[in-house]
Amino acid sequence: MNTNYPFRQWVPKPLGALILLLLFVPLFFSGGTYLSNINEMAGSMGTLTETFQFLSLCASIGMSMVFPFMLPYLQARNVKHVYLCGYALLALLNGVCAVTQCIPLLAVCCFLIGFIRVALVLNTTFVIAPYLLGIQTLDMFLYEPATPAETYKNDHARTILMPVLYCYILCIVQFSNYVSAWVAYEFTWTYIYLLVMGMMLAAMLVVVLTFCQAPTHKYHLP
Repeated sequence: MNTNYPFRQWVPKPLGALILLLLFVPLFFSGGTYLSNINEMAGSMGTLTETFQFLSLCASIGMSMVFPFMLPYLQARNVKHVYLCGYALLALLNGVCAVTQCIPLLAVCCFLIGFIRVALVLNTTFVIAPYLLGIQTLDMFLYEPATPAETYKNDHARTILMPVLYCYILCIVQFSNYVSAWVAYEFTWTYIYLLVMGMMLAAMLVVVLTFCQAPTHKYHLP
């Protein structure tokens, strides 16, 4: 039995925690469109800036569409396979965004990027809490705690983890805005998509090397 799930036995816990935190970075660099360099994108494609604001909304709509399926997805997912498939699809979609000027196609890509990004964020969030704090966060949505002490333990762990994680994610988002604007100014706005594709491929390599095989579970009603 692997006591270091979801990592291989040779991965030390501090390194595993660092890997889980770093897996957030490519996700929040991938947005489908980047409002920080919206003028460069609109000028290059000869379209209105409102078009890219619409594309950003398409990504937001895709992000919200995950939550109706959250519990079945989290119960049935295979952590390693979700990472590999998700990062591969995000790399492909970012590649399409870098080369196409078809607005309907960009809208579909942004929607899918938003959907897949939140699915991967949930995958990481519901792994990092059990790995670092020893609490089964998914069970909080499915079962009532057995004792008041267990309720206190879960609530206390969440009050520690979630604010720190939320602050960390906000820092990534702000840094990604800076990087996307810098790349558009110094080079061209399409290069940010190539950078994100490289980050996705690097994340896939890390997952292949460090994550263990995990069984696929079936969704069941509590």
